[in-house]
Amino acid sequence: MQILSYVALLACLPGVTKPAQPSRLSQEVYPWHLEKTFTRRVTGTLQQTRSMPDLEVPKWVIYAPIPSKVLDCQSNITAALSAPGTNATAVIVTEKGPLGQQALCLVVNGRTASDLPVKVDYSADLSAVRVRPGASQAPVPPLSEKDWNLYTAAASPDNPDDCMDFNTPAVKAFIEAQGLSPLPNENEIQYGVRALTWIINRYHYRSDNQDRHVSALLKEDWGDCGSFANIFVGIMRAAGYPARTKWGLMAHSATAGFGHVRTELWINSIGWVTVDVAQAVTSKDPLGTFGYDPGDVIYTWVDTGPQLPSPMNVLAHNQFFELPISQMSWHGDAKPNLVVKDNWTVSQK
Repeated sequence: MQILSYVALLACLPGVTKPAQPSRLSQEVYPWHLEKTFTRRVTGTLQQTRSMPDLEVPKWVIYAPIPSKVLDCQSNITAALSAPGTNATAVIVTEKGPLGQQALCLVVNGRTASDLPVKVDYSADLSAVRVRPGASQAPVPPLSEKDWNLYTAAASPDNPDDCMDFNTPAVKAFIEAQGLSPLPNENEIQYGVRALTWIINRYHYRSDNQDRHVSALLKEDWGDCGSFANIFVGIMRAAGYPARTKWGLMAHSATAGFGHVRTELWINSIGWVTVDVAQAVTSKDPLGTFGYDPGDVIYTWVDTGPQLPSPMNVLAHNQFFELPISQMSWHGDAKPNLVVKDNWTVSQK
C-alpha cells in the first residue's frame, strides 16, 4: 500500500479527531506507527573556498553546524571543521537560541590572503522513516511541555533571523482571509493536508535569494524547499500544532544545489512525521510525501535563526544554517563581497 493511501485513510478515520485548539494532553491513539529502516552509513566532505576579492582578510571566524541528534532519521553522527594549511583548531559552541543546538567554530588569524580554504567532514547512519499501519507496540509518550512550547513558538523579537513571525496581526488576518483557520473537529493530519494543498495551489518552485520570514513568503507565489518548509511550519504553528523544519545536505556528491529542507509535524501516539513540502509542490500531490523521509539527507540544523557566540563580540547569525557561515575583518578599498565555492563529496557503505 502506498504512503498516500495510509495518510488518506488516516485523515478520514472517525473517532480520532482533535479539537481546533489542540492540547498536549490529548490521548487518542492512532492505528499507525513510524517504521525506521537503516539505509546506509554516509561520509560527506564539504570543501569550500571563501574569498573577499581585492581585500586583505587578517581574521576569519567560520561556523559549521553539527548535525542534529534529535531526529529519528540519523544517528552515530560525527562532525569536524578545519582550514587546510592553517593550525587553527575548531571548538564546539552552543547557540543562544532556545533549542541550544551546537556548532563548530574555527578562528583563523594572521592571514594576508583574501581567500581561505575550509573543510567540513560529516558522517552519519541514515534511516528511512515512514508511516505504517498498526499502532506502535511501545506507546509513544506525549510531547513534553518544553518541546511543545519550542515547536509551537513564534519568532522571538530578540532574534530578527528567526523566520517564524506568524503571530503578527497582518499574518493572522491573512491566514483567516485565506480560509486557513482550523475547522471544528479537524485533526492535525486533516489540517496539515489542507494547509499543504493551499501551498501547492498558490506557489511554484523557483530557487533564488529570498526573505524566508513567514510574513514575507505569504506575499509571494514562488519559493524553494526552505521557503515552502517555513510557510508550512508557520501555518501549522499558527494553528497551534507543533512543527519544525530540518535543514541539511543531500547524501550525494555535487558542487551546487545539494541542500534540502523538509518539515516534521508532531502527531500524538505516532511521533514526528515528515512532510516534504517542496516535493509536494513540484509533484502537485499533497499526500505522496506526507509521512515519509527516504533517509537521503544529513540534517545539519533544526529550525531557523541561529545566533552563535563569537570572538568578534557580535553574534554570528543567519536566517538558516545548513552550510557554514562566517565572520571576518578586512582591510582595503574594494567593496566587501564574500564569494564561496563549494564541492560536496559523499561516499557510503
